Amino acid sequence: MRQILLLTAFLIPLFCYSQEYLQTNEKSVFEFETVKGKRLVIALDTNEKYLVYRYGTEKNIELEFPKKLSTSWNEFQFSWYLRGGGVQNEGLDLNYLYFDSGIYRYVVFQEYSANSQRTDYGIKVINRETKNKTVIEANPTTVEGTLSNFRDVKSIKEGDELFE
Repeated sequence: MRQILLLTAFLIPLFCYSQEYLQTNEKSVFEFETVKGKRLVIALDTNEKYLVYRYGTEKNIELEFPKKLSTSWNEFQFSWYLRGGGVQNEGLDLNYLYFDSGIYRYVVFQEYSANSQRTDYGIKVINRETKNKTVIEANPTTVEGTLSNFRDVKSIKEGDELFE
């Protein structure tokens, strides 16, 4: 009996944790934990009716965007840049999914550089009035999915900014 109680006590928080960040009618298209232990999930409704950004701690989603899911495709923008040619051409593969909330622009990024042979992931939070920028780094071992899949999504607005 004691083992069942311990197992239940362990499984209930796991179930609740995943339900907060991902609803039953959603699938994760991109997610990671930050180096400070917070979580980002970009989720897509299984019927592709909306896209949603959720960020926070295990117990508290600090930001869910947009509030009105039916308008989500009008709220997000995606921009990218690809320069092939490897190290000789300083190859780059830059991908940015972003939205504005109040005076802040939130930029989820995936940036590959052939020179460094690495991909950086994270969130850039930019104050659009002061231009101050905070970078929230992802733990690269926790990344699931790729932002480059948004290149083929016609429902999302095509952005024109790169945020290097």
